[in-house]
Amino acid sequence: MNIDVEAIGATPAERSYIIEIQRRVRSGRRQVLTRVAGIQTIWVLVLISGAAISVVQVAELQPWVAGVLGFAVVVFQGAEQLLGRTAKGFTPLDTLRRALDAELRMLALSADSEHDDHERPFARFVERCEALIASYDEADIAYYHSLTGPSSTRR
Repeated sequence: MNIDVEAIGATPAERSYIIEIQRRVRSGRRQVLTRVAGIQTIWVLVLISGAAISVVQVAELQPWVAGVLGFAVVVFQGAEQLLGRTAKGFTPLDTLRRALDAELRMLALSADSEHDDHERPFARFVERCEALIASYDEADIAYYHSLTGPSSTRR
């Protein structure tokens, strides 16, 4: 969601933060779409290669063709694991994107509503966004450790 930072009377620092959160939402949307397309492509390749093995056997083609197709299935499955393109890998990112987008909508609504001068909706917005980002980082690290083992620290 794009918030008109001028309309809500945001300070320059607040504008920068809102713009960064908006950029993060757009970037997350692109990343999720790319990951979904990547995993779906791998799944289709695995299905086609696996199904083709049976066709090769029935058609009595050269034995090496079935071997190559079996090899392709293993490579595609390995690529899925290596690239971390599993549903567990992109679900936290999509959850973060959706939650930040909801926070942006709530900020826009709070800017339209009446509130006391001592009540700063922006401060609560920042607290909630930072908590969401920290939660995502923890989930991302946990997912990475599930792939590589807890002793791995490099990315």
